[in-house]
Amino acid sequence: VPVVGQFGADYRVGQGDVLEVYVYNEAELTQSYPVGPGGGITLPMVGRVQVIGNTTDEIRELLRKRLSEVIVNPFVTVSIDEAKSLRKVFVSGYVATKGPMMVPPNGSVRDAVISAEPEPRADLSQVRLTREGQPPLVIDLSGLTMDTPLGDPVPVEYGDVIYVPRIDDVISVLGEVNEPGALILPAGEELNVLQA
Repeated sequence: VPVVGQFGADYRVGQGDVLEVYVYNEAELTQSYPVGPGGGITLPMVGRVQVIGNTTDEIRELLRKRLSEVIVNPFVTVSIDEAKSLRKVFVSGYVATKGPMMVPPNGSVRDAVISAEPEPRADLSQVRLTREGQPPLVIDLSGLTMDTPLGDPVPVEYGDVIYVPRIDDVISVLGEVNEPGALILPAGEELNVLQA
Protein backbone atom coordinates (compact mmCIF):
# COMPACT_ATOMS: atom_id res chain seq x y z
CA VAL A 1 0.00 0.00 0.00
CA PRO A 2 1.63 3.30 -1.03
CA VAL A 3 2.08 6.00 1.58
CA VAL A 4 -0.03 9.10 1.04
CA GLY A 5 0.44 12.77 1.98
CA GLN A 6 3.87 14.35 2.44
CA PHE A 7 5.40 10.94 3.13
CA GLY A 8 6.53 9.57 -0.21
CA ALA A 9 7.38 5.93 -0.83
CA ASP A 10 11.07 6.76 -0.23
CA TYR A 11 10.42 8.45 3.15
CA ARG A 12 12.56 6.91 5.91
CA VAL A 13 10.88 6.44 9.26
CA GLY A 14 12.29 8.45 12.16
CA GLN A 15 11.80 8.84 15.88
CA GLY A 16 8.44 10.42 16.64
CA ASP A 17 6.65 8.74 13.73
CA VAL A 18 3.61 6.59 14.44
CA LEU A 19 3.16 3.49 12.27
CA GLU A 20 -0.25 2.06 11.45
CA VAL A 21 0.21 -1.69 11.11
CA TYR A 22 -2.57 -3.87 9.70
CA VAL A 23 -2.30 -7.65 9.86
CA TYR A 24 -5.17 -9.46 8.14
CA ASN A 25 -7.33 -11.49 10.58
CA GLU A 26 -5.13 -10.47 13.54
CA ALA A 27 -6.94 -7.76 15.52
CA GLU A 28 -4.38 -7.99 18.37
CA LEU A 29 -1.56 -6.98 16.00
CA THR A 30 -3.50 -4.35 14.03
CA GLN A 31 -2.85 -1.03 15.78
CA SER A 32 -0.71 2.12 16.02
CA TYR A 33 2.92 1.75 17.04
CA PRO A 34 5.01 4.84 17.99
CA VAL A 35 8.68 4.74 17.04
CA GLY A 36 10.58 5.30 20.27
CA PRO A 37 14.06 6.61 21.12
CA GLY A 38 15.60 3.18 20.44
CA GLY A 39 14.27 3.24 16.89
CA GLY A 40 11.95 0.28 17.18
CA ILE A 41 8.37 -0.83 17.72
CA THR A 42 7.15 -3.73 19.85
CA LEU A 43 4.49 -6.11 18.52
CA PRO A 44 2.70 -8.82 20.48
CA MET A 45 3.99 -12.35 19.67
CA VAL A 46 6.97 -10.89 17.78
CA GLY A 47 8.70 -8.53 20.17
CA ARG A 48 10.89 -5.59 19.25
CA VAL A 49 11.53 -4.75 15.58
CA GLN A 50 14.02 -2.05 14.55
CA VAL A 51 12.33 0.23 12.02
CA ILE A 52 14.12 3.59 12.13
CA GLY A 53 15.76 4.56 8.82
CA ASN A 54 13.61 2.14 6.80
CA THR A 55 10.82 2.87 4.32
CA THR A 56 7.31 1.58 5.01
CA ASP A 57 7.80 -1.07 2.30
CA GLU A 58 10.98 -2.30 4.03
CA ILE A 59 9.20 -2.33 7.40
CA ARG A 60 6.27 -4.27 5.93
CA GLU A 61 8.72 -6.91 4.67
CA LEU A 62 10.54 -7.04 8.05
CA LEU A 63 7.24 -7.55 9.87
CA ARG A 64 6.05 -10.15 7.36
CA LYS A 65 9.22 -12.19 7.89
CA ARG A 66 9.01 -11.96 11.69
CA LEU A 67 5.28 -12.79 11.72
CA SER A 68 5.88 -15.79 9.40
CA GLU A 69 7.50 -17.49 12.39
CA VAL A 70 4.16 -17.51 14.26
CA ILE A 71 1.47 -17.00 11.57
CA VAL A 72 1.05 -18.87 8.30
CA ASN A 73 1.34 -16.53 5.30
CA PRO A 74 0.65 -13.21 7.08
CA PHE A 75 -0.74 -10.32 5.04
CA VAL A 76 0.74 -7.04 6.39
CA THR A 77 0.39 -3.38 5.45
CA VAL A 78 2.27 -0.48 7.03
CA SER A 79 1.58 3.25 6.74
CA ILE A 80 2.46 6.38 8.67
CA ASP A 81 -0.19 8.10 10.77
CA GLU A 82 0.45 11.72 9.79
CA ALA A 83 -1.91 13.11 12.45
CA LYS A 84 -0.15 11.37 15.35
CA SER A 85 3.47 11.64 14.17
CA LEU A 86 5.42 14.50 15.82
CA ARG A 87 8.98 15.78 16.18
CA LYS A 88 10.11 17.03 19.58
CA VAL A 89 12.45 20.03 19.27
CA PHE A 90 13.83 22.49 21.82
CA VAL A 91 13.64 26.24 21.27
CA SER A 92 15.58 28.71 23.41
CA GLY A 93 16.87 32.27 23.34
CA TYR A 94 14.86 35.39 22.65
CA VAL A 95 11.44 33.80 22.20
CA ALA A 96 8.29 34.01 24.31
CA THR A 97 7.86 30.22 24.57
CA LYS A 98 11.07 28.42 25.51
CA GLY A 99 11.58 24.70 25.92
CA PRO A 100 10.34 21.54 24.24
CA MET A 101 7.87 21.88 21.40
CA MET A 102 6.10 19.32 19.25
CA VAL A 103 6.26 19.98 15.50
CA PRO A 104 4.65 17.92 12.70
CA PRO A 105 7.12 15.86 10.61
CA ASN A 106 6.72 18.23 7.67
CA GLY A 107 7.46 21.19 9.97
CA SER A 108 10.51 23.39 9.53
CA VAL A 109 12.82 25.44 11.73
CA ARG A 110 10.87 28.46 10.53
CA ASP A 111 7.60 26.92 11.82
CA ALA A 112 9.16 26.19 15.22
CA VAL A 113 10.52 29.75 15.57
CA ILE A 114 7.17 31.29 14.59
CA SER A 115 5.36 29.05 17.11
CA ALA A 116 7.82 30.08 19.83
CA GLU A 117 6.98 33.77 19.14
CA PRO A 118 10.25 35.70 18.67
CA GLU A 119 10.70 38.72 20.96
CA PRO A 120 11.29 42.22 19.51
CA ARG A 121 15.06 41.96 20.14
CA ALA A 122 15.35 38.50 18.54
CA ASP A 123 18.01 38.35 15.83
CA LEU A 124 16.25 36.23 13.22
CA SER A 125 19.18 36.55 10.83
CA GLN A 126 21.34 34.33 13.08
CA VAL A 127 19.05 31.48 14.20
CA ARG A 128 21.23 28.51 15.15
CA LEU A 129 20.18 24.90 14.59
CA THR A 130 22.09 22.21 16.47
CA ARG A 131 21.52 18.60 15.45
CA GLU A 132 23.19 15.61 17.08
CA GLY A 133 26.37 14.56 15.30
CA GLN A 134 26.48 17.63 13.03
CA PRO A 135 28.09 21.08 13.30
CA PRO A 136 25.65 23.93 14.15
CA LEU A 137 23.90 25.52 11.18
CA VAL A 138 23.06 29.25 11.09
CA ILE A 139 19.76 30.01 9.34
CA ASP A 140 18.64 33.46 8.20
CA LEU A 141 14.95 33.92 9.03
CA SER A 142 15.04 37.73 8.95
CA GLY A 143 12.50 37.61 6.11
CA LEU A 144 9.86 36.83 8.74
CA THR A 145 10.00 40.45 9.95
CA MET A 146 11.64 42.28 7.04
CA ASP A 147 11.08 42.54 3.33
CA THR A 148 13.78 40.03 2.41
CA PRO A 149 13.30 36.64 0.75
CA LEU A 150 13.22 33.53 2.90
CA GLY A 151 15.35 30.61 1.78
CA ASP A 152 14.10 27.06 1.45
CA PRO A 153 12.64 25.76 4.73
CA VAL A 154 14.94 23.52 6.78
CA PRO A 155 12.93 20.49 8.00
CA VAL A 156 13.15 19.68 11.70
CA GLU A 157 14.34 16.35 13.04
CA TYR A 158 13.55 14.80 16.39
CA GLY A 159 15.74 16.32 19.12
CA ASP A 160 16.81 19.44 17.18
CA VAL A 161 17.89 22.41 19.33
CA ILE A 162 17.00 25.84 17.95
CA TYR A 163 18.53 28.97 19.49
CA VAL A 164 17.34 32.49 18.65
CA PRO A 165 19.99 35.08 19.69
CA ARG A 166 19.31 38.72 20.52
CA ILE A 167 20.10 41.70 18.36
CA ASP A 168 23.18 43.48 19.65
CA ASP A 169 22.77 46.50 17.36
CA VAL A 170 20.88 48.75 19.80
CA ILE A 171 21.35 52.45 20.40
CA SER A 172 19.88 54.67 23.11
CA VAL A 173 18.03 57.83 22.16
CA LEU A 174 17.78 60.39 24.99
CA GLY A 175 16.82 64.02 25.45
CA GLU A 176 14.00 66.09 23.97
CA VAL A 177 12.44 63.44 21.73
CA ASN A 178 8.94 61.94 21.58
CA GLU A 179 10.04 58.40 22.46
CA PRO A 180 13.32 58.26 24.41
CA GLY A 181 14.85 54.84 25.02
CA ALA A 182 16.45 51.94 23.21
CA LEU A 183 16.18 51.71 19.43
CA ILE A 184 16.94 48.50 17.58
CA LEU A 185 18.89 49.06 14.39
CA PRO A 186 17.36 47.33 11.38
CA ALA A 187 19.54 44.41 10.27
CA GLY A 188 22.09 45.40 7.65
CA GLU A 189 21.36 49.13 7.95
CA GLU A 190 23.25 52.04 9.41
CA LEU A 191 21.67 55.14 10.95
CA ASN A 192 23.27 58.51 11.50
CA VAL A 193 22.50 60.57 14.59
CA LEU A 194 19.86 62.67 12.85
CA GLN A 195 17.99 59.60 11.53
CA ALA A 196 18.01 58.02 15.02
